[in-house]
Amino acid sequence: MKRTLIATLTMMLAAAAVAAPPGRRAEGQRGDRAMARQARLAEILDLTEAQRTSVRALRETLKSTMQPLIEQRRANRAALKAALDAGDAAKAGELALANHNLRNKFKASRESFETSLAALLTAEQKAKWETVREMREMRGMRRHRR
Repeated sequence: MKRTLIATLTMMLAAAAVAAPPGRRAEGQRGDRAMARQARLAEILDLTEAQRTSVRALRETLKSTMQPLIEQRRANRAALKAALDAGDAAKAGELALANHNLRNKFKASRESFETSLAALLTAEQKAKWETVREMREMRGMRRHRR
């Protein structure tokens, strides 16, 4: 019985490893993580149901704003690689500038989201939000030092 159980578990783990190779995300996994992060934030900030609904709407607005930018960045990266491979410095320069402008748009969208989020929060929740942001920034700095 014990051997059968171990053999079954081993087969299941092997199948899972083959189904989701390292470095690749399963479809929806990013969305699942975002939902978990959103739920954790709602819990940390102790958001009311009305605030949770407003935050969901803000996130959807952010997502709809960011999606075309993400697609454009993806296209620019492919075109930049092709231009570099072809030795077309002028085109590569144009695309590098376009990517810089996209980064500014990403930043502006994110800042707009955070400003709108802050407007929904009470003073106590804003203090907690600032603490969460500082911790996130510190974690990001540690990651970049490696």
